[in-house]
Amino acid sequence: MTTWTGDFTAGSPPYLLSTDTCIPYGFTGDSIRTIGEIIPVQAGKRYSVFINADIRRDEGWQNRRYQGDFCVFLDEARRVVIHDVKWDPRAGRRDWSACAAGGAD
Repeated sequence: MTTWTGDFTAGSPPYLLSTDTCIPYGFTGDSIRTIGEIIPVQAGKRYSVFINADIRRDEGWQNRRYQGDFCVFLDEARRVVIHDVKWDPRAGRRDWSACAAGGAD
């Protein structure tokens, strides 16, 4: 199920990001078309993110993609922890165990 999608509309000027730029969930702007309601991220849920972008290189444009999985939970001090869920090659699946330990389903 897609919770939120945002993309830059055709014809908008290129949005330039550096490699250390964070794109916050729910990011909006004049040239961004959003789909879906921006629902706050919740502890105890599993999430996936997919970013597809064209980047300018010396020789022209190249396409880059990023896909990741994460969960959110509260630590013992009730601080929000965002956990990057990695692939476990031995198990042949993503390892969500840290999320379960932090109270995720």
